Amino acid sequence: MRGKSDDTYKLMKPPGVFGMQARAETVSDETIGMIGLGHVGLTLGLALADVGFHVQGTDVNPEVLDITRAMRPHFREKGLDELLRKHIGKKLQVLEEFDVNNLPTAYFITVGTPITRELFPDFQSIRRAAEHIGVFLKKGDIVILRSTVSIGTTREVVLPILEKCSGLAGGRDFSLAFAPERTIEGNAFEELRTLPQIVGGIDAQSVERTAAIFKRMTKEIVSLNSLEAAEMVKLVNNTYRQTTFSFANEMSLIARRWGLDAKKIIQAANSGYPRSQVPYPSPGVGGYCLTKDAYLLMNSSKRKGHDSRLLQEVQEVSSTMLDSILFEIQDFAQQYLR
Repeated sequence: MRGKSDDTYKLMKPPGVFGMQARAETVSDETIGMIGLGHVGLTLGLALADVGFHVQGTDVNPEVLDITRAMRPHFREKGLDELLRKHIGKKLQVLEEFDVNNLPTAYFITVGTPITRELFPDFQSIRRAAEHIGVFLKKGDIVILRSTVSIGTTREVVLPILEKCSGLAGGRDFSLAFAPERTIEGNAFEELRTLPQIVGGIDAQSVERTAAIFKRMTKEIVSLNSLEAAEMVKLVNNTYRQTTFSFANEMSLIARRWGLDAKKIIQAANSGYPRSQVPYPSPGVGGYCLTKDAYLLMNSSKRKGHDSRLLQEVQEVSSTMLDSILFEIQDFAQQYLR
């Protein structure tokens, strides 16, 4: 199955049937451990609790733990209040530390993954989470990285730490997978149920077991035959979005030079034409993901000796658009507000 040209394979066993001497004999027996209770971790933890899993969630921020225990949301999300009241202290336990008397069998890493000032990936939170899990890891457990990372991070950063801290071997003693978060803020619970879940693993069994967990929550699983393929999927999704936004902004700069209305031009270009759906111009990209994920992809590309000129231009347009708008406002003020 490895090395298939389409980089995918089908599940070889029914969901919930694992090899390895796992404590969780079926998916129903899995106890979930969630490291990171921000937007990604808390929404996923509650969604898993809502389909019957027992979830233990922890976070390095004591304030997040206190607020979540009190069933108060620390970010805006449709349906969050209801699910907090329904599951906190019941199906979802908020803990400073995992319960040593009932340790998880499946761990999700859902911590933030910023970039440094030099625009390189910052692995500190990922490393700490892997070290934390490694102390508790048992034969038959699975670790699933959910955080957005550069290509190769799961195998090259997470796996060695887990093996060192646990004394176990990945693929032989425990499973390891990458399953990227792809929801939009404000509609996370709906998209966790409806979006296909991408899953890549260190081996086929890791993919099967991760898919079995997600199949309790969503109908469609897209299985990939490597960790790296799954890592790249998330970067492709977000970088493509940023590329389309940068294209729209570049068109607005050209239109402006000709004294044309870019919004009307794009509206006309999109009208009744299914092969062209250009977004409207904007001040550039914002939010936690779109501002950094193209840099993660660029870093991944450079590590293999390829400097992507396209991605460099995309970032250049995104980073200069706000300055262009400010200069235009300044010119307007000088002409009309004297």
